[in-house]
Amino acid sequence: MLWRFIAEEEPGSNQEARLRRFLPKMVKQALETMPRRIVLCGRDPANDLVLEGRRVYAGTGGGETHVLDLERDQYRTAMLKDVADLARLVDGLEHIDFYIRSVEPRTFLSKNST
Repeated sequence: MLWRFIAEEEPGSNQEARLRRFLPKMVKQALETMPRRIVLCGRDPANDLVLEGRRVYAGTGGGETHVLDLERDQYRTAMLKDVADLARLVDGLEHIDFYIRSVEPRTFLSKNST
């Protein structure tokens, strides 16, 4: 998609290989006009993540479709329950600052499932 917005070709670029070498003036302009402070707001302002200076945060992510079931010692398809279980786990980890769903559930349990 970025290819459509960049009209000038720079030596070293290769559209087929999806490699792009940016013009130095584009990089300079982007750095000069970007915001110096970005706030990712939490439900409680005490949990806001302020992106500026040398602040560093650690978090989760991934979007895996399978999990290791420790009770059965085998991989299985991720379920909605795994999203909730991992969120609770992350909530208890002191040095994890944010949670992004770590698994992509493919199986949903009904109310009657055990």
